[in-house]
Amino acid sequence: MDKIRWLLISIILIILSGISACNYPTTTPEGQTFSVVPVYEDMLAYINAAREAEDPDLEALLEAHVLKPNWETCAGKEYRPPPGSIFDKPIQDLDALEETIHQLQKSDIEKVVKAALQKSAQKLAGPDTTVCIIAADPTNWFIQEKMHGVNGWTFGAGKIILQVNPAPGWKNWVPYIIAHEYHHSAWTDRYYQLDDQETLIENLVFEGRADSFAHIIYPHMEVPWVNALSAEEEQVQWEKILNEGETTNTLVKTRFLVGGDQNTPTWTGYTIGYHIVQSYLDAHPQADIETWTTLSPHELLEQSGYQGGY
Repeated sequence: MDKIRWLLISIILIILSGISACNYPTTTPEGQTFSVVPVYEDMLAYINAAREAEDPDLEALLEAHVLKPNWETCAGKEYRPPPGSIFDKPIQDLDALEETIHQLQKSDIEKVVKAALQKSAQKLAGPDTTVCIIAADPTNWFIQEKMHGVNGWTFGAGKIILQVNPAPGWKNWVPYIIAHEYHHSAWTDRYYQLDDQETLIENLVFEGRADSFAHIIYPHMEVPWVNALSAEEEQVQWEKILNEGETTNTLVKTRFLVGGDQNTPTWTGYTIGYHIVQSYLDAHPQADIETWTTLSPHELLEQSGYQGGY
């Protein structure tokens, strides 16, 4: 009986170690460390506190239970929190949020994230990287319907936020999004200057490089935001961008990158940025990732020969 008991205990310990191992740092042979932080677990504390309070101050509860405990770990110094994230406003549909968290708890998302980080690091060296996983607002239709339930943000060098609201096939999109954000993180670690104000052209190439990198690792992914324009639309939008290319105005950059009015289709900037980098790769088939990551945006654009169509 003792042997059976110890055998059962050993099996349980092996299972538990496998479940929890993905939350501990992993170091590559090159010395690069990856950490995955399940911030969604702290979002359960936010839900419980909100339910227990008679008149809950959701912003204060979010700050106390989610943001404050994780900010230093998850946020970098280079970039501001993105619009539309949990840093804008607290999630109010607590029941739906709880269900999202339970789905994440049942998944192996941490292992998927680490595998994508390791694949990315094999292609391009980068800094030690922390990915913080949060449950996306269940009412955010854009993430649910347009992003296949997965969205990513690079907060700085080695600091990535992954927002997830499980949608059909969502897990297939996690590796691609991680690779995209990893390139942002690696580039930021090498070249970002704190006093920089990125121009529209720089932002386009920034996103185009990240999607080109992610496509090298996951070439079979059909990503809607990199082919969102017809040839005619792309030419029209490029001519507009040429007039605004050196602007640092956030509203203008956002309008071209993600769309913002009836004259700018959704994902205009992502499509054009990707096509700029793809044009460069077509013109320089021997160029490796390190080469086109190192080039300045204007050098890459000039050497691409891109003229508004691909």
